[in-house]
Amino acid sequence: MRICAKCSCPVSECQCPEEYKRQWERHARANWEEDMAMTKRNNPDYDISQDPYFKAPPLYESRSFEIDDDIWPVIRILWDKGYQTRYCCAGHPNFPFSFYIAFSQNYYFDFTKDDFVEGWSYTRITPTLRFTISSKMKKRMEKEHIDFYEYLEKQRAFLLEWVKRLPPAQQVKNSERLPGIVGNGRIVPREQSK
Repeated sequence: MRICAKCSCPVSECQCPEEYKRQWERHARANWEEDMAMTKRNNPDYDISQDPYFKAPPLYESRSFEIDDDIWPVIRILWDKGYQTRYCCAGHPNFPFSFYIAFSQNYYFDFTKDDFVEGWSYTRITPTLRFTISSKMKKRMEKEHIDFYEYLEKQRAFLLEWVKRLPPAQQVKNSERLPGIVGNGRIVPREQSK
């Protein structure tokens, strides 16, 4: 899903005024034309027609960025509550057993109040909440005939519900301990913390 970098809405629901879009396109076109002229001047032998950047001037939609559809509802709620994110991923077809959200700063989370299961972690260096089905978990799930995809979807649904219950964002220092996390960033499953 493409998200407008200015209003943070899906491009199909962009809230930006038309005048802003036209103004940005005029400015982007001027920069694009200047880049083209400079490239031709500095590299006369360069075949500019083969450069994808110079195929067409940038349109307003180029001010957007991509977010995986599966994780967009979660990101939208986080933004509405004041949590700033850097990037996220809902998984990949070749290795779908992991997803994550990286935050732009440290926030206070109490991981003891919800039913996190094995596989969840929260690292503090680059604040990232992640769910991963490790190879150890995968082997156990295979023995127990648990479908990986169903389990992953269950965890995505859990994430969405957890985010809905979060209070507004509260920043914390990197050194402040967060309840429910052990030293390596692993979130202790609730039944193990009792």
